[in-house]
Amino acid sequence: MSVEDTTEGLLNLIRPQAEKRGIELRLKVEPNIRPVLTDASKFQQIVFNFLSNAIKFTPQGGQVTLSASLVHAAPTLPAPAPTPPEGEGHGEGEDAESAAAAIASAQAPAPAPVAAAPPEPRLCVSVSDTGPGIPLEMQERIFEKFTQLALQVTKEHEGTGLGLTICRELTALLQGQIILDSIPGKGATFSLVIPLSLEARSAPLMPDLAEGRSPLAAAPPVVRIASPPPPASPSQA
Repeated sequence: MSVEDTTEGLLNLIRPQAEKRGIELRLKVEPNIRPVLTDASKFQQIVFNFLSNAIKFTPQGGQVTLSASLVHAAPTLPAPAPTPPEGEGHGEGEDAESAAAAIASAQAPAPAPVAAAPPEPRLCVSVSDTGPGIPLEMQERIFEKFTQLALQVTKEHEGTGLGLTICRELTALLQGQIILDSIPGKGATFSLVIPLSLEARSAPLMPDLAEGRSPLAAAPPVVRIASPPPPASPSQA
C-alpha cells in the first residue's frame, strides 16, 4: 500500500464534506516512506473515520490536517555490571591480588552504554483539527460503544456512537494502536500507529462464542497524551 497515494485519495474523498463546511484540508506526508504491507481496507476505514469526525466537530473556517511519518523508539540497554573476581581469597596473597584488582576496576573508565539494535520503524498517520477538543474525562469513554461527546455540535451531527469503537477493534487487527492528544478548546489529534509489515498470525476459523470471546475482544488500549491545560488569562488570575 502506497502511503502517499492512499492518504491523498482519502483526503480527496472527504473534500466535498470539508468544502461544504468551509474547512481547509492539508496533507503532510514524510518523503521516502516505503510501501506498507497491511490491510489497506481496514487502514482506510480507520483514517476516513478520523477525517469524518474531524470535519464534523471542526467549526466553519477551521482546519483539518492529515499527516504521515515514520516513528522510531530505539531503546538503550544499560552497560553490563563488572564481573567480580572469582573466589573469596582466604590467603594474604590472594587478598592483596583481590584488593589490587578492585582498585584497578574502580579506576578504570566506565564502559559506554550498549545501544540496542534499532527497532523496526512504524507508520504514524495523524488527523489533527482545530475543533473544540475533548475533555480529559471523555477521552477514554468515546471509544466505548454508543458513547458520544456531550457537546452542542453533536446535536447537529448525531451518529450511532460506534465509529471509534470499530476503529479501535480494526486497529487491533492491524497490530497497531491509537494515540489521542487533545486540549479542550485547542482541537484534537487522533493518530494510528501500525507496523510497516503486518505479522502473520494464525487464528481460529470460528470464535469461541460459547465463552463470549471474539477475535475483536483484544483491542489495544488507547494511549492518551496528557497535554497541559491552556494557561489562564490575566482576567482569570
